[in-house]
Amino acid sequence: MAFALDGLDLTRKSTGDTSSLQYAAMVISTGDFAGGVVATTDSNQMPHGIWQNNSTLSEWGKFRVAGVSKAMVISEDTAIIEGMHLKASTTTGYLQNSSGGVVNPRDVAIALGSVSTGTSAVIPVFLTGGGITSTST
Repeated sequence: MAFALDGLDLTRKSTGDTSSLQYAAMVISTGDFAGGVVATTDSNQMPHGIWQNNSTLSEWGKFRVAGVSKAMVISEDTAIIEGMHLKASTTTGYLQNSSGGVVNPRDVAIALGSVSTGTSAVIPVFLTGGGITSTST
């Protein structure tokens, strides 16, 4: 199934070489410099959006905060299937499935594709902006 990758983008500045971080989960940086974003590195972080560029220098680029985006995902213990809630991973810039189907306040996206257990990939996701508070009925 094809997805139109429409969404709301902000212009932010990368904190350095992002050539390996296109479609990475990022947070707005408070410590590096004003207007900057850095890749997530902790499953307790709340990603603010997905980096759309792949520059080799610290430069301004698109930072998707809402809508549909491609995203880097990793499925370490359980396969990711379409419809699963996703949150930050300890693997830099990646999203992972939220544990055990339990809604987590750090869930920031819904998978629109699938990834086999033990692999990583770039798949389309629907950015929810975090704070998913209930499951579907």
